[in-house]
Amino acid sequence: MRLILLFALLFNFSNILGDEYWHYREYLDNFPIQKTKIANLKKLVEEDAKKLNQKQNKTAQIVFIYPGKQISDYWRRNITALEKRLTDSGVKFNIKLIPVETGSSVNEETKDIIRAIKNRPDYLIFTLNVKDHAKLINQILSFSKIKLILLNITTPLKTLGKNQPFFYVGFDHEEGSKKIIETIKERYPDGGDYMVLYHSEGYVSQMRGDYMIKELRESKKWNLKARYYTNGQGKRAEIAINDFFKKNKKVDLIISCSTDISLAAAKYKNKKDFILNGWGGRSSEIDNIQSKKSGIDFTVMRINDDSAIAVAEAIKLDLQNKSNMVPMIFSGEMVIIDKNTSKEKLRSLEKRAFRYSNEEI
Repeated sequence: MRLILLFALLFNFSNILGDEYWHYREYLDNFPIQKTKIANLKKLVEEDAKKLNQKQNKTAQIVFIYPGKQISDYWRRNITALEKRLTDSGVKFNIKLIPVETGSSVNEETKDIIRAIKNRPDYLIFTLNVKDHAKLINQILSFSKIKLILLNITTPLKTLGKNQPFFYVGFDHEEGSKKIIETIKERYPDGGDYMVLYHSEGYVSQMRGDYMIKELRESKKWNLKARYYTNGQGKRAEIAINDFFKKNKKVDLIISCSTDISLAAAKYKNKKDFILNGWGGRSSEIDNIQSKKSGIDFTVMRINDDSAIAVAEAIKLDLQNKSNMVPMIFSGEMVIIDKNTSKEKLRSLEKRAFRYSNEEI
């Protein structure tokens, strides 16, 4: 039995962009058989866990590398949901957790990855940050039996050709961005001036921030005044906002690319009047939207545990020698919530989104 090692960093690679990866819908259009596999996996994700139907000869060793210092509970919930789903499925497993600091250097991240590989796990899942990591991924795929599960990315790398990781899974960034832009255009049709607060330079910022800039540019009603990279850190977001307001009296819209950034920007709504989105619908965002008259106006809420359950089901299928049933990509469900979302609907969404992870957080 091969073992699955989970490297779940944020997948931000600044030099592997543009036409070097498949967009989610583009990939499905080019490989329509994936639609059937995704539909079948989605059914498994939505159902209660079913026990592993094959004898497991050895314990699956799982290594999970993740950003450990984010306000967002996305990663912690993923760990909890993954562990519980595997347990409910009767899978024997051991998870080693390796937290990394948000915005850490390439060398530091590479050392964490190499250290995990030296533990000689049977399966490996990790993501990459920059071009150097792409080379490392290619070497792992070419010269080992390790299987990679890339969490928080749903766009396969074209540069890897047929030598792809086992599974790309998360909540597609462009699909989430599309929901945010549709909300902005519908509710604020007159447009205005806006700024963008990115995460780090690279994949997530491009798929979220750059995609939304492109969509607003096409509407011809919104004027981009500034954009800042924050490394996903609230303090850097505050520095960026302070810098902006030294040069500009007002802004109509601040586009945020992560929970931590949104919460930092929300502090300024007591003094300034602007529209602000959240990202992900984590507990802290929901509390901010529901409890404050100002604060975050709306967010795209991920049905959080979908991604971790999908990982668990992919592992189980592999252990049952059914890896051919695992799709290359899987994106969990996302919905828009705002200050007008009823408490009843919100409770229903939270119950579904956090069906495994709510007890531990």
